Amino acid sequence: MSEKNILGYKNIVGLISVLIVFLPPTFISGPLLPDLLISISALGCLYLFSLGLFSNFWNNLYFKSLFIFWIYIVLVSIFSQYGTLTLKPSLTFIRFVLFSFFLIYLFKNDKKILFKFNIILIIALIILNIDGFYQFFFKENLIGYKLIRPDRLSSFFGDELILGSYLSKIMPILFFFLYEHLEFNKTKYLNILLIISSLLLIFLTGERAAFIMTVLFLIITLPFIFNFKYIFLIFLISISLITFFLKSNDIIYDRYYEQMKIHLIKKIDNHTIYLPEHVGLFDSAFYIFKNNVYFGTGVKTFREECKKNQSKFKNLILSKNSKGARLPIKFCETHPHNYYLQFLAELGIFGFSFLFIFFMHCIFIYIYYFYKVIVKQNKIINFNQYIISLNGIIVALWPLTTNGNFFNNWLSGLFFLQVSLLIYNHEKLLKQN
Repeated sequence: MSEKNILGYKNIVGLISVLIVFLPPTFISGPLLPDLLISISALGCLYLFSLGLFSNFWNNLYFKSLFIFWIYIVLVSIFSQYGTLTLKPSLTFIRFVLFSFFLIYLFKNDKKILFKFNIILIIALIILNIDGFYQFFFKENLIGYKLIRPDRLSSFFGDELILGSYLSKIMPILFFFLYEHLEFNKTKYLNILLIISSLLLIFLTGERAAFIMTVLFLIITLPFIFNFKYIFLIFLISISLITFFLKSNDIIYDRYYEQMKIHLIKKIDNHTIYLPEHVGLFDSAFYIFKNNVYFGTGVKTFREECKKNQSKFKNLILSKNSKGARLPIKFCETHPHNYYLQFLAELGIFGFSFLFIFFMHCIFIYIYYFYKVIVKQNKIINFNQYIISLNGIIVALWPLTTNGNFFNNWLSGLFFLQVSLLIYNHEKLLKQN
């Protein structure tokens, strides 16, 4: 590398690394700022490619798989009838892949960046937790955002009821930092306190899916990092707190018990409907898939294709409603509220296979290490960081839950942040063992 290129490399990579440590709190501001940082990081990745510093990544299985997936969704969009509606998000999706590998490069080559990353995240979450609890007790947050609904908290997210979703997706990263900086006791204890307070705050937000997925993450992770005595103590304290709030607060009880019953099974005019809020969207997704089995209709086309749903189930509901049944089932939104159904509808069976194989790959690795570490009691260097990152991905892709739009900029940014940690820890694990 020439002297000019070295100077340019130091300036560009140094500037982006300064910006990237502020990524976690930018997600609180909405999709614009994190997407800007992700796009800048993607350009930084291309710059490193031009210098020949990323040539070894072509041998990385994760990179090749993600690159092939990107090529696939672009090709599907090119042949889709929806033109720029689907082609634009497909083409620009590559920025998330490039962003992930630029982060991995920084993690490998800047030993201080993860510590800085953690410090900024701690500051952001302290403020967010204080604000969230303040809004719970005083019905408005520190800057005057009032509760949109009495059973939901939003904090600085305002009209977007995604405080719990954000915290649940950040939770695996907090656990990762517990073991990444063992020499810094102060940050370790701050991370522990934030894990405990964030878990409680996720529950208080009323976002049931976020809370359930956080509990799932704890269930599959804690056996690797604590002995069963501590696990029992953690769950005893957690259950005690949850029981206290359920019994002492009618709003929380209604959200987690009464509303949960209605959202699972609803009876209207002698008709029983299962999953009434989402069954119509699931039906539309399956209808689209049946008519576009192999390749789907293209990224972000569900909002248009769902209007064409002529399934027997939809016709039955419309027929009953025309006779005064009043069955409030939606068949059309921007996405079907489940990643796997979204992939089937928009990307067909071939696109679905990328997601399904990756998820099963993670599940098989988890089972392998469960046997090796828990059953056989083998010691592995830097294992905790890896299993935490792996479990974060497993929970993020858990099929039996509702999700947002996989190709939403905000969700994709948080997901690929976790992907970068998974790949980084995977490579470190292989190298040191």
